[in-house]
Amino acid sequence: MGVDMTASVSANARRVHLLILGAGRGGRALLRVLHPYDGVVIDRIADIDPAAPAFADAASLGIAASSDVEAALAEFSGDIVLDVTGDPQLADRLRRHPALSGVEIISGKSAKMIFDLVLEQLRESHEIRLQSVRLDLLDALLETTRNPDTGREDDPLVHVTARSLDALHHHTSIRGIALLCHDRNDLEIVGAVGIPAPIFTNGLHARLAELVDRRDLPRLGTSRLEQPISVPGAELNTLLSVWHQEQRVALLLFELPGHPSSEQKAMLDLLSEHLTLAVANILWRRELEQMAFRDVLTGVYNRRHFLERMRVEISRTRRHPKAGLACAFIDLDELKRINDRFGHQGGDAAIAHIADAATQSVRDYDLVARYGGDEFVALMPIEEMAHASSVVEEIGVRMLERIRAGRVRGFPRLRCTASIGIAAQPAGELDGERLLQLADRAVYQAKRSGRNRLQTILPPVTASH
Repeated sequence: MGVDMTASVSANARRVHLLILGAGRGGRALLRVLHPYDGVVIDRIADIDPAAPAFADAASLGIAASSDVEAALAEFSGDIVLDVTGDPQLADRLRRHPALSGVEIISGKSAKMIFDLVLEQLRESHEIRLQSVRLDLLDALLETTRNPDTGREDDPLVHVTARSLDALHHHTSIRGIALLCHDRNDLEIVGAVGIPAPIFTNGLHARLAELVDRRDLPRLGTSRLEQPISVPGAELNTLLSVWHQEQRVALLLFELPGHPSSEQKAMLDLLSEHLTLAVANILWRRELEQMAFRDVLTGVYNRRHFLERMRVEISRTRRHPKAGLACAFIDLDELKRINDRFGHQGGDAAIAHIADAATQSVRDYDLVARYGGDEFVALMPIEEMAHASSVVEEIGVRMLERIRAGRVRGFPRLRCTASIGIAAQPAGELDGERLLQLADRAVYQAKRSGRNRLQTILPPVTASH
């Protein structure tokens, strides 16, 4: 419409009257953000679904609600219609609606303007901290919704989670970490506030996996842990779960000394609503992308996902001077002989057997992927490089034994072996391309030495002083 929003609001500086269209989770979030602000009056919230979840919230706040959208539009005589339905046809109809002449319509990409306006006015209010973080969280959601086609280095789910954590830390100095749960054995720390992102250890992974499995924790809001989780720089004692359908997809863990203040609780509750809404908008894309990250034959991750995760692990490991990263190449021995004797189906079964044996041999937080053909890779974080030799050799020997002793599904007479090469680098020398070259050299040496064996290339252990 031709009316300048800032001018229209300035002309009615006492209060701005709003009609909210959309009573789903987006409408619920708007009620929480805008209702406490004295400069805004929400006249009504409308949605065609009479059971929309925000209607109950509106009733508790004394705000009128209607499932007759046309009637709500016809009766509205306020300043702004804020459309959060995401329906482009409705947005177009609003701009042409005869009853809305002179009314500001905010929908789609323009919705961010209302949050900027409220944020500017709240800077002069005693509630600036609480309201600012609310707006920061919703701004992150709007930005992610408008720009879904980001690369893996700025994955939407990682982005919106990190933005949310940054907003909380900026306003409350809460310390914590954010964790994505691809599945129980594939947990990824994607953000940290107030502390360095911790490197996985057996103990830390076990505690986090235990939380992923729990079904007695609330889906919205926060819960207190009976036993805090210790990470460098913090004691994480408060948990916030993010669910999608029937799966817990993310965990946020915070350090909150004593009981949370009413302001902290309000922000954490809002964060719970915010991330749940963001996840619902993002995960359909992630589910499609997962199809591109998995190897069809074996079910393990593919080369593309491996290389991306290696980049993430290198970045994280470099922040821990005593840590390191190991990479293993696992190469099936004599695939041509297997194909000649058992056919290509037997060869495929042997390749799948290698994947199963490797996956069962690594630790829960290691990653196994098919690199190409009959070759697999494993990425293994090392907590302390002083122990790298014992760690990688234990895993490598376990792989060899499982591969040669296990039965190949569907081919009881087929036995296979593999050659394994493992290389490791300390945090200060980490280079992904070089690490892959060393692991490849190690597996080549294992094959030249007679196959069915493990070869390692490890840096010399320096004495600590």
